[in-house]
Amino acid sequence: MMNSDEQNLLQTGKIISATREIESLMAECGAVGNGLREKTESLAGKLPPEAVKLSVYIGSIRNKLAHESEPQISQEEFQLFDAAAETLLQILEELKNPAVIPPQETAKYIEEEEDETEETPVFFKTRITGFIPLAHLVFGGELLWRSFCRGWEYLALLLAEFLGLASVIYSLWNRAFGAWFGAGAALLVFCWLISIWDKLRRADGTLPGKLALFPLANTVYFAVCLWENFVLFYFIAALALFGCMGGGICFLLSREWVIAAVCGALSYLVSLTVCFLTRGGERE
Repeated sequence: MMNSDEQNLLQTGKIISATREIESLMAECGAVGNGLREKTESLAGKLPPEAVKLSVYIGSIRNKLAHESEPQISQEEFQLFDAAAETLLQILEELKNPAVIPPQETAKYIEEEEDETEETPVFFKTRITGFIPLAHLVFGGELLWRSFCRGWEYLALLLAEFLGLASVIYSLWNRAFGAWFGAGAALLVFCWLISIWDKLRRADGTLPGKLALFPLANTVYFAVCLWENFVLFYFIAALALFGCMGGGICFLLSREWVIAAVCGALSYLVSLTVCFLTRGGERE
């Protein structure tokens, strides 16, 4: 009888092998792009919606193995993955022939079991403004939001933790144990309880996950979780876009017309570059 480590290793091998087989078959069906998500998008007009859902679920399990240090794949999740992979391979074989058959009912169960943290490809809602000078600042705002939105709850908890800590330190400094101290302490306790709940929910056995069990040390846990969901590309792009525009405004107020125009042009160029790089949706 296999132990848990051997079983996890066997599951990992099957998941990687099945994902590669699906990507290879998609390429034979005319798919283009890098990774399962881009290949699925390129076949979106040929595949039924149920097949796209299957691919999204398969990608979520694959990403779980790739991005988590100690991924925990339950037996039920693996069985759903196995059924989804088999169904999707059958659909792709028929597409290659080239007939597309209706997928089995596996997709209905996949949609219910799909991890809520995994997102289907999302396109920028304000991308059109990125092509318009000055209006491209709206696109920059969405870039900044997208850099944090996947981990917005951890960002909020991290800010709440710092706010509570600042309130407690302020009260201790002034030797005033009134409303500010009580509110700060209550906020810290609330964040601590949330970190314990989230750690148990994710079954995180890493060092940052263990720090979630300790008051104040859970700040490191929130920071690590935020970083795991942080999109550095969008943040740097937004920083460059607003930085160049802010510099242009400063030079404009100083009547340095040429330098101000150059800074504004650089800000707009950043916007155009990001629009081009994200023309197929969000970067994976």
